[in-house]
Amino acid sequence: MSRFFGLAFKQNCGDFRNTRVIDIVDELKRFHIQVDVHDPWVDPARAVDELRLELNPAPTTGRYDAVVLAVAHAEFLQSPPPGPRAYLNDGGILYDVKSALPADRVDGRL
Repeated sequence: MSRFFGLAFKQNCGDFRNTRVIDIVDELKRFHIQVDVHDPWVDPARAVDELRLELNPAPTTGRYDAVVLAVAHAEFLQSPPPGPRAYLNDGGILYDVKSALPADRVDGRL
């Protein structure tokens, strides 16, 4: 299972109009990859109504094969190490789309 941290269009904002995150999530689902999205800034009811996407309000640590940091919300960046890596299972990878985390804390980045 993959976990996305962030759905909003930009960091520290709940506005998800024009977000490209949903495109990535939808593409992964086309390949039958289970995707779980968490964004504390986005209204969960609006995400369901407008994107047909149910957000996970409480991600589980140690559960995911991959974590993608898709939006650089302060909550995701300010957490002490291991930060988003805490949600990975053994052998999982952390990918930072925004290059927001230090390079030595991630497995891949743009």
